[in-house]
Amino acid sequence: MTRIAIIGAGMTGLSLARLLVHGGCEVTVFEKSRGLGGRMGSRRVEAWQFDHGAQFFTARHPGFLQFLAPYLDAGLVQQWQPKVMVLSPGGKPYRRGWFEPHYVAQPTMTSLAKSLAASIPVVLQQDVKALERSGGEWQLRFAGDRLSEPFDWVVACTPASLAIQLLPAPFCGIAALRTVSYAPSFSLMLGFDQSLELPWGAARILDSPLGWAVHGQAQRGRQQAETFLLQSNHDWAAKHAALDMHDTMDALEAALRQLPTLENLPRPSYRYLHRWRYAALRKGTDQPFYLDPALRLAACGDWGLRGDVESAWLSADALHTALKRQLAGETDQPARSRLGT
Repeated sequence: MTRIAIIGAGMTGLSLARLLVHGGCEVTVFEKSRGLGGRMGSRRVEAWQFDHGAQFFTARHPGFLQFLAPYLDAGLVQQWQPKVMVLSPGGKPYRRGWFEPHYVAQPTMTSLAKSLAASIPVVLQQDVKALERSGGEWQLRFAGDRLSEPFDWVVACTPASLAIQLLPAPFCGIAALRTVSYAPSFSLMLGFDQSLELPWGAARILDSPLGWAVHGQAQRGRQQAETFLLQSNHDWAAKHAALDMHDTMDALEAALRQLPTLENLPRPSYRYLHRWRYAALRKGTDQPFYLDPALRLAACGDWGLRGDVESAWLSADALHTALKRQLAGETDQPARSRLGT
C-alpha cells in the first residue's frame, strides 16, 4: 500500500484522505491544532456554542452537490435560512435576500469534518516543521525534533504560506504558491445569560469595524443559550493586527452597540476572541492543485479556486483524480517526470 502523509485536517485534507483511503492507500493526517475542520471550526464553552470560522457554505458544482447528498439525507448538513439584514451605524436596516441555498453542518460546522475523519488516522497537535527525504521516502520533522515514520508521498493541505515553509524550493508549485495572498479577520464570541429579542438572525454590516454578525438563536435546532458571533471586516483586522486582544474585543463589542436595535444590548457573561490570519482569499492561483511526481510531493487547498468550503473540496477531488492516475502509472513506469497541475 502506498503510504501518504497529509498535512492539515481542514476540509481539503480530510476530503483527500477519505478519497485516498477508499482507493486503498495508507493515509495519516497531521494537524497542528487541537481540533478538526480548520476554518470550519467550532467552540463550546458551558452552554454557549459558536461557529467562529465559516458560518455557512454554498454548493454550485455538481460534484460537490453529489458529495453533500448523503449528508443532506442524514441531516448532518442542512439548509440555513435566517432572516438576513444589512445594518450600518445610524443607517436604516434593510432586508437582504439569498438567491441560492446556504448550508450548515449540524450540530456545529465541525461536525462535517468529524464525519469525514471517521476511520482515518488523524494525529492532532502535531506541528510539522520540516520535510526530510532519504532513500526515496519522506519523513516529517515535528517540534521537539521528532521524526515521523517514512512515507512514500506527502501532501500539504494548508494555507499557501504554510505550504511554502515546508515544501522544498524545487517543488513545481512553489512560484505559484508565493503569489497567493490572504485577508485576516477577528471573530468575537459573546455569550449571554438572558434572552435577546431581535428582528433578524444574521447581518451584513457596513461602515463599521464589523463585517458580519450572527445571533445564535437564528441557528435553530443547534443551541439554546444566547450568543453573538461577530466577525470584523478584513481591512479593519489588517490595520489593527497589533492591537491588544482585550482592546480588540472592546472595539468590536462597541461597534455592535452602534448598530440599530442593539444600543441597549446587555453586557455579555462570556467573551472570547479568535484571530484568523487566513480568513479570506485575496489572490489565488487559479489552479486547484500542484503535483510533483519526481519529488512525490503535492499541494492543494481552497487557495486554488475561490477560497471557500466548496473550493476546498473541489481541490481535494481534483488532486485525488490526478494522484490516482500517477500511482497507477508508477506500478508500470518507475521513471517519473515532473508535472504541473
